[in-house]
Amino acid sequence: MQSRQERSWLAILPPLVLVVLIVHVAVIAGGQTWAEPDRVAERTPAQLAAIEAIADGRAPGWWDRAGFGAPLWAEPSHGATYPGWWPAALAPARAAWGLDALAVLHALWAALGAALLARRLGADDTGALAAGALLGASDVATAHVVSGAIAAAAH
Repeated sequence: MQSRQERSWLAILPPLVLVVLIVHVAVIAGGQTWAEPDRVAERTPAQLAAIEAIADGRAPGWWDRAGFGAPLWAEPSHGATYPGWWPAALAPARAAWGLDALAVLHALWAALGAALLARRLGADDTGALAAGALLGASDVATAHVVSGAIAAAAH
């Protein structure tokens, strides 16, 4: 039997998911991406190189298409070898969209964390939903996606 607190989370989760998806609908369903220069020129290509290596069954150790080459394992600025991006290797032809969808999923994870924290600090269902929705739909979450820090912020 579910406790009252567990039932209330079942009520909070769908609207929280809906808010985050509505804010990022252009990326999830509209075929767009975040067009920040560093993300497009540096982070996403490195992540795609790692995904390509994983899809080919290789360890993503070195990226030879960047200048004289760049380490993928040892370069934290693009986070290419973060295991949270690896599911995009399941569909290499759609890997760029997969990386964007996983970034939105991380924004949702951060929103859920904010809701859990609000609940822990004494908020009721409405307050927890507001806290999570405000973070998940905010420019802060989007800035973390663009800068490559969404995985760290979400966890």
